[in-house]
Amino acid sequence: MNLYFYKLAKLKLKTMKIFIVLFLLLFGVIFLQFDDAPNNEVTSYVSLIENRMEIESEAYLYLNGIAVSEGQDVISEGVRLLAEYKSPPLVLALFDGGNPTKENRASELAPGRDSFFNCKFLDEACFSAIAANSESWGYEVGHWSEYLKRYEKFISYSEFITMTRPSVKEKIQDYTYLVFGNRLKMLSILSLVRLELHQEAFDKLTEDNARLRKHVELADNLIHKMVFVSLLANNLDLLIYLNSIKAIYDFQEIPLLSLSEINMTLPLVREFVMGHDALLELDGSPEIFEIGGNMPYWLVKAIFKPYMTMNDSVNDYSESIRLSTLPSKEFASAIEVIEINEGRGRSFRNYIGSVLNEVSMPSYYKYTARIHDLNCKITLVNKVLGEKEGGLDNPYGTIYGQNKEKGNLICLGGPLEDVSNFRCVRKYKSPIT
Repeated sequence: MNLYFYKLAKLKLKTMKIFIVLFLLLFGVIFLQFDDAPNNEVTSYVSLIENRMEIESEAYLYLNGIAVSEGQDVISEGVRLLAEYKSPPLVLALFDGGNPTKENRASELAPGRDSFFNCKFLDEACFSAIAANSESWGYEVGHWSEYLKRYEKFISYSEFITMTRPSVKEKIQDYTYLVFGNRLKMLSILSLVRLELHQEAFDKLTEDNARLRKHVELADNLIHKMVFVSLLANNLDLLIYLNSIKAIYDFQEIPLLSLSEINMTLPLVREFVMGHDALLELDGSPEIFEIGGNMPYWLVKAIFKPYMTMNDSVNDYSESIRLSTLPSKEFASAIEVIEINEGRGRSFRNYIGSVLNEVSMPSYYKYTARIHDLNCKITLVNKVLGEKEGGLDNPYGTIYGQNKEKGNLICLGGPLEDVSNFRCVRKYKSPIT
């Protein structure tokens, strides 16, 4: 009898152990289903973008419709394309919104990629091509006048807000018009120089520079910001050339780009929100590892938490934003010791999210560096046009030296490699005639 009760008790104990193990496993799986709440930085960044999306921007609508065929209303096209982008595919099909037809677009207006003015004025080959085609300037400006007209209209706006939510599938604006328009503006200014209307040419270029700088400051997405930084760099190179033909005696020193013009808060917040939305789409998705995957919902929830992932990565974006608020010298010192994306380790509750966060995020500080590099170009322009004696004050500090020659360029040093020669100006030996 005692043996019977002993075996029964042993069986019950074994059953209880199994029950406890199953209970703990079940409790563990249930516990792993819960994500953290988004922290204050995450919610504030998302709110900032959502609030801005509600504001109507005529400048954005104009840029959105800028490639419409000549004779059609640019703003109306911008409104139509925005509504089309925001509408579900089913609604588009029912109301025959469809995709824009060839007749509605202006792609046939685009100059070829080998067009002589579709290049950077700083480059030797570009300068030579423009010089060799001086007889064609008037024709080019007249033939592509719609580009110039729309370019001048857009940069005259004193506001710009991207009216779409950031997304990996987001429609990129047609910056072709602005790039070609800027080159046409350059040709129209050079045409004034050929007529020896030097002051008028300088005044028009100065006005253009002021408007481009305003858009550098207004830019709230990364592509927009860097396009206008590039256009401004091209204009500064043209300014050096104008001075090589006839010295600008009433030259007023160009202020360096201010911290508000350099600031990358809005572009980087949009980049974060883009990642935020992408992570939320993966929450519980059976396709988390591959398209067409069938991983169980509960298992995905157990190994991936989108908000834990965001809470862990948002500091990197905040650090990149902080770096963009520093003056050039402090910025250069800070990026020498930057340690973004290091030392987080793996999380048991959010294994996949911690792995994703270990993947290197884009080095956004390098975009900020390009804008600081532009201040080096402005410093060189002020030196040449102001005919200053003595050395140069490198915005990055004396540790990077004064100036050095790079072929036919004069450059300033900086903390990162300057592959685009933003820290350089050209030495001219002979003018365009």
